[in-house]
Parts: sequence; C-alpha cells; structure tokens
Amino acid sequence: MSFVYKIYDDPFWIKEGGVIETLSALGYFLSALFMMIRGKWAYIKKYYYFFILVLLFGLRELDFDKRFTTMGIFKSKFYLSSSVPWSEKLIGLLVVGLLLYIIVLIVKNHYKYFFLNLKKLSPVHIGSLLIFLLLLVSKTLDGIGRKLGDFGFVMDEQLVSYFEAIEEILELGIPLLIIATLYIYFSSEKSSKNTTAHSI
Repeated sequence: MSFVYKIYDDPFWIKEGGVIETLSALGYFLSALFMMIRGKWAYIKKYYYFFILVLLFGLRELDFDKRFTTMGIFKSKFYLSSSVPWSEKLIGLLVVGLLLYIIVLIVKNHYKYFFLNLKKLSPVHIGSLLIFLLLLVSKTLDGIGRKLGDFGFVMDEQLVSYFEAIEEILELGIPLLIIATLYIYFSSEKSSKNTTAHSI
C-alpha cells in the first residue's frame, strides 16, 4: 500500500496559524527590516507608506484584523452589527482609513510613471505588478467555497482544500517577491550612484 502525503489536508502546514501562514507573516516583517537596513532612514522617510503597508500585511497574516475584535474589521457586518462595541468599530475605521490613505498615496505618487516603466520592462515594476497580481489572485481564492456558496454553487470539500493550499502558497510568495523586488531596486540605486560618482 503506497502512502501519499497530502500537505493540503495537514493543518500543521496549511490551516490558520500553520507553518506556511507563519512564514508569510515573517516574510512581511523581514521585508520591512530589509527596507530599514538597505534603504535606511532616507527610504523610510520617502516611502513610509510602503513600509507601513508591509507591516499591515504582516499583522493581517497573524490575524490581527480579527484577533482582538468581535469579528474581522474588514467585514461590513462588523460595522453594522449591534453586538460590536463602538470602541472596536472606531479602531476598525482607523485601520481601514489608514489603509485607504496608503492606497491613495501609492496611486497618486506612482500611477503616472508605473505603466511607462512597465513598457520599458523595468524589473522593479514587473516585480511590483506580479506582487499586485498575486495579492489579487490570493484574495480571490481566500474562502472561495464560501463565496461561491453565496451564489448557490457548492464546491467539493476536497476541491476547497486544494484551493486553500494554493491560496496559502501564493500568499507565501508575496513577501518573497517583495524582498526580491526590493533587492533589485536597492541594487540598481547603488549602481546608479556609483556610475554618477565615477562620471564626476
């Protein structure tokens, strides 16, 4: 009898608080640390919204969005339910407001040149696009069984397990891509400065 190890059925790896989710959170915090070490204060001061966003992603992976509140702060029910204290709703609104502020800043400061640099096949901007696409796909797959159930589609439990595993693995890939993109960015910045210094 052959034994096939099914990682998607093992809560040690896949489920909430599992190894992959913990590594994903660690990856985000390492991304923030990498920004501090390579970019130093100059980078943090200029791109503080990227720094805060990465930290928020890390906290989200650790379920800070629902660990200390009655339910998840990104659910509309959280703000409409009478069972949720107003103090929690206020904290939730502050976090959501901060996230929206960061998104507006990113679009405002980078939208104009993003697609231009993408056409030039800039590795940094290609990396940024891949990060965004992974976020989009992983968010779509998150709770896909429940989402489809709302429309009357019932998924096989085994298929739901497959999608959960894919989602968790994709989420692990996001901080790894962030670190890789940051490495390319800081390396190109250093190379550019060295070229400028030699030409003077």
